[in-house]
Amino acid sequence: MQTEQQVQPAGAVQPSLPGRQVKRFSWPVALILIFGTMAAVWTTGMTVGNAYFWSSVDMQRLEDQAAYYQQVVMENPNDPQQRVNLGFTYFQLGRDEEALDTYNAALGIDPKFYPAYLNKGYLLVEVGNYDAALEAFQECVKINPTDYRAHLNQGIAFYHLGMYEQALDSISTAQQLNAGGAEIHYYAGKIYEAQNDVQAAIEAYNNALKFDPSYEKAQEALMALGQ
Repeated sequence: MQTEQQVQPAGAVQPSLPGRQVKRFSWPVALILIFGTMAAVWTTGMTVGNAYFWSSVDMQRLEDQAAYYQQVVMENPNDPQQRVNLGFTYFQLGRDEEALDTYNAALGIDPKFYPAYLNKGYLLVEVGNYDAALEAFQECVKINPTDYRAHLNQGIAFYHLGMYEQALDSISTAQQLNAGGAEIHYYAGKIYEAQNDVQAAIEAYNNALKFDPSYEKAQEALMALGQ
């Protein structure tokens, strides 16, 4: 899938420091300060926890999952699905080369194994190898032409390669197979925007929000266009 640029948080605005003044003690103000400090400490704790503690726990879970699938693959060496499961876990861990090797091993067992091509294409898009990703998704379309994901991702690969007409053709087919897919309309908007057809892009982003009002990428795209 296409990698979106993350919105970085704005820098903190430091308050100006007034000259020192002598004021009477105020219990309401003191209570506000106490509860405000408690809230700040709790928020900081949650932020640090999410950044360090919970993420490390999640990584450990993925490492354990990888070890599990490694054992399953050893016990079932001719099962391509187990290799795809292992490859996807490697992908989640950021071990891209191992993931790619594992997907290719699955295809060595079954050269027409659809999940292996689909996951291989996802990985290749993430690492920016769009030509190879397109080849993988084209195989997906051949193997399973009724799955909208094959056409959607083929369109995304075409989009990254600047082949916008081909991208729109693939997206159109995906829409025919899954008319209610918010993601499909979003990527149609991305392609229209790349072609400088702003009105068509706005319409596509709005269509995405009709099917999923909480779809953040479509909201951000509209905001970037002043909508």
